[in-house]
Amino acid sequence: MFEAVGCTYRRRARASARRHVPIITAAALGAVLAACSADGGLAPDGRGASDPDAVSAKQQSASSNALQLTIGGLPTGTAATVSVAGPNGYSANVAATATLSGLANGTYTVAASEIGTAAGTFAGSPTTQSVSLRSGRTVQTVVTYTATEPAPAPSPSTGLNLQILGLYLTQSVQTLSGAVPLVTGRDGVLRVFAVASGSNAVRPTVRARFYQGGVLVATLTAPAGGSSVPTALDEGAATASWNMPVPGTLVQPGLSLVVDVDPESAVAETSEEDNQFPLSGIPLPLTVRTLPGLDLRFVPVVQGTTGLRGNVSDANVAGYLQPLRDMLPVTTIAIAVRAPYTTAFTLGSNGSNWDRVLSELYSLRFADGSTAHYYGVARTSYSGGVVGIGYVGAPASLGWDASNAGATVAHELGHNWGRQHAPCGGVADADPGFPYTGGTIGASGWNVRTNTLFQRTTADLMGYCSPSWISDYTYRKVLDYRATSRDGITTGAMVQPGLLVWGRVAADGSLALEPAVRVITHSALPAQAGALTLEGTDGAGGRLFSLAFNPVAVSDDVNGGGQHFAFGVPLDEA
Repeated sequence: MFEAVGCTYRRRARASARRHVPIITAAALGAVLAACSADGGLAPDGRGASDPDAVSAKQQSASSNALQLTIGGLPTGTAATVSVAGPNGYSANVAATATLSGLANGTYTVAASEIGTAAGTFAGSPTTQSVSLRSGRTVQTVVTYTATEPAPAPSPSTGLNLQILGLYLTQSVQTLSGAVPLVTGRDGVLRVFAVASGSNAVRPTVRARFYQGGVLVATLTAPAGGSSVPTALDEGAATASWNMPVPGTLVQPGLSLVVDVDPESAVAETSEEDNQFPLSGIPLPLTVRTLPGLDLRFVPVVQGTTGLRGNVSDANVAGYLQPLRDMLPVTTIAIAVRAPYTTAFTLGSNGSNWDRVLSELYSLRFADGSTAHYYGVARTSYSGGVVGIGYVGAPASLGWDASNAGATVAHELGHNWGRQHAPCGGVADADPGFPYTGGTIGASGWNVRTNTLFQRTTADLMGYCSPSWISDYTYRKVLDYRATSRDGITTGAMVQPGLLVWGRVAADGSLALEPAVRVITHSALPAQAGALTLEGTDGAGGRLFSLAFNPVAVSDDVNGGGQHFAFGVPLDEA
C-alpha cells in the first residue's frame, strides 16, 4: 500500500504474494491523490493543486524547462509508479502521462517500479533513465510497461475461500466471546463456525489441537454437519457448526487450542492463510475453574397425617439428578439417601406448610451432624400446585416426586446457590438484575449428553416457563457462588456437643423460636453479623452465647416469603 508524505508518495509495504510487488487500484490511488491535492500536493491527474504546471516537493526557481513523460502499456485504469528526482532535492511521483513544467536546470532521473495487478505483474522499461534539462528546453521521454508475470490461474473452486469466524467450548451454555468459564473435569462440546466466501457443495473437516502449558496433548477432528459450508455464522443451527465432543479429562486449567478448517487441503481455495483460528496460530487460552464436589443427601419425607411418603431411594435417585448434571456447573456428586423423616405437617397445593417442613429439613441437617446439602422429597395428594421450595443461599430445599422432579431439583438448588427467579411465568420475586427480557437464556444452550441445541429464546430454568434451559447469566452466577460461598455459615471441623437453635421470621416481621435441641454436631455459626441477635442464658441469667445474624430467605413461598435460621452452637456439659 502507499501512504501520503507531504505531497510525496512513498512505498510502505509490498502486497503481492508472489514477487512482493505493491498492488494499488486506480480508484484507491485516485482517492489518495485527491486527499493530498486538498493540501496543495498532487491532484489526481499528476499536476500540482496550487500550480497546474508544477509537481515538486520543494518549489524550484522559475524556469521554462519541462519534462514531457509518456507512460503506456498498463491495463486501463491502472496507475503507474514512476518517480522523477532532480536538482536541489526535487522529487515527484507520476501515475499517468504528464508534463512536468517549471523545472530548474540539471539532470533528472526517471525510475519505473514494478506493478502487481489482477492481470499480472508489469515492469517499466527502461527501469531508470537520465534526462538533462537546459535553457528552457522541453524534453520528451517514454516509459513502457510490459507484463513480466501472468496473473495466477483461476482456482478450481471458482474463487472459494474458507475461514473460521469464531468458536467456543460449551459445557451447558456459552457465548461467542467465550464469556462463560469452563468447569474442570466436565465434558463439553466444541462448536466451530467455519464459513465460505460463496455458495458451495464442499464438506471439509475441522481439526482442533489442544495444548496444556504449550504442549500438544490431543487432536480432535469433526466432519461437516451439513451438505455445504455456510456463508454466514449461524449459532441457531446445529448443522451450521462443526461440533466435536471434548472429554472432561482435557478440560483442565491451562487449556488452550488452535482450530483449522480443511487441514488436509482437500478444498482448492483462493487463500490457505486464513484457515486457522486464531489467525496468529498462537493457541487460544480458555478459562477453566475448579469447583468443590457436591455432597447431596436426599430425604424421603413422610407426612404423618396422610402417610404419604416421597418416592426416592437408592434405586431411583439417579433420575433426580439428570437435569442438574446437564445444566448446572457441577462435576463430582456424592449421593446418599437418608432414612425417611416424618413431619406432622401436611403439604397443600396452595403452599401451606411447605415452609414449615423446609425449616425442619434445614434443622435436621444440623441435628444429623451433617455438612451435606439436604433435599427433601415429598409425595403430594395433588397434581397441580406448589411443587418445590428452597432457600436463597442455604443448602436445603424440598420438592415433589412427580415426573418432572429432576427439573424441580435443578431449580431449587439454583435458589440454594444464590439465584432468585428469572422473570417468566408470573414469578413473585424476580431477579432485578436478570439481563434478558422475558426470562430467556439469551445465549446458545447445549445439552452435551443428548447433543441438543437450545435457542436463545428458551426460558431460563429459574423461571416458571417451559421448556427451559440455563442462561449464561444464571450459570456464571451459580459458578461464582459455588467457587466462593460458604452459605453464610461458618462450619467447624469437629463434631462435638452443641445446641441446635432454629426458628422463623414471618413476612410481617414476627418471630418464632422453635424449641432448642441438644445435639452432637459440627458447630455452625453466622459467617458475619446481621440485623437480628439471638442470645442464650443459663439459669442464673448469665449469657452463654450471643449471635448476630441475618436469616435466609425462602423462595417459591407463595404464602408470604418468610425467612428462616438454624445454628449449631457448641456448648460444653457445664
